Amino acid sequence: MHVTVYERFRDLPVPVRSLFEQAQLRDFYSGTGWYQTLEATALPADAGLRIYVAWEGNEDRRARVALVLQTPGALNGSRLGGALARGRTLSGAHNFHTCLFGPVLAADLDDARPAIWAICEFIAQEHPRWEVIELNALDAQAPSFEALCTGLQSAGFAVRRFAHFGSWFDRFDQPSYRDYTKKRGAALRKAFQNYERKARKLQQLGKVEFVLYSKPEELDRAFEAYRHIISLSWKDEEHNESLTGGMFRAAADIGALRLGILFLDGQPIATEVGIVIDGTATMVKTAYVEARREASPGAIVILYTLERLLAEGVKEINFGRDDQDYKRLWLAQRRERWAIAAYRRETLRGMLMCLRHDARIGKDALIELVKPLVKPVRDAWRMRRTAVAR
Repeated sequence: MHVTVYERFRDLPVPVRSLFEQAQLRDFYSGTGWYQTLEATALPADAGLRIYVAWEGNEDRRARVALVLQTPGALNGSRLGGALARGRTLSGAHNFHTCLFGPVLAADLDDARPAIWAICEFIAQEHPRWEVIELNALDAQAPSFEALCTGLQSAGFAVRRFAHFGSWFDRFDQPSYRDYTKKRGAALRKAFQNYERKARKLQQLGKVEFVLYSKPEELDRAFEAYRHIISLSWKDEEHNESLTGGMFRAAADIGALRLGILFLDGQPIATEVGIVIDGTATMVKTAYVEARREASPGAIVILYTLERLLAEGVKEINFGRDDQDYKRLWLAQRRERWAIAAYRRETLRGMLMCLRHDARIGKDALIELVKPLVKPVRDAWRMRRTAVAR
């Protein structure tokens, strides 16, 4: 394997661009549209990309694996905090919008390990040395996860893996969301029925319309409605509206965007946004107008969106990043996305950050160990205080 590194997407040769274009047909967050949007709208002024590409062959070279990193390391979505902003640090080119990250693999690649190991070795040999590397939003079940861990460790890094965030999902073989809810518990079915009643009640307030936008030519109108909802919602203003708009545009350009808007008398009151690739829908945004909270427009727009996605033939739906309580109502299964931190302990910063990481893990383990011992004492103390108060 031969490894080269590029610093801008516009510098990529045709075989590498083709690698990303093919990958986005399997995963939006591995594709050209997402990474170019990230590069154009979300890189800090002092940051740059490092796109590592492993090639196979000599005269007829084929790009087999690409790993898109940035330096200094990305802070948004990081568990290592502001320390990544200083020194010789790398991270995945990811942020709080990234639902899944990993090496970008050629579609016909049977075993990615040699290519991933070659990239890890190349990174380890660069000078000045990289002190810290963080990769997050990773699928721990993917073969590439273990290949990254072993590759970085073999190249001389101290590797730590840890859970990053939870994501609610489910797989579907039912023709409708109503059929899916029949499998859920009685309490959840009652909640769904309540939302259906809310939807009927909303129709008594005025003309209700639900539109699921997906075409590039529809995006301007859809994004205007989306922005209107965000501005009147409980949420803060978009952290980076250019990134959000660019992400929606990139998804629409490949036919993956599903931007749902709920209208009442022509006014947008709620939104649910998904990205559909290869039968999997990743829900990335939700919001509703705060003044309409009592009518449950947020739940209604989720219900309508999921119904339309299943009617379209989607086989898996997930709620992307994070695992807020409301998401478990809609989808029954939960999985973890993982992170890898790699430290070069021969460097001062790498050694100190590795020690801090291990100390934090030890502290968390100690707390979990002590909890069963503390609980009986705490409960007895509370009972005593209650008895004295009486």
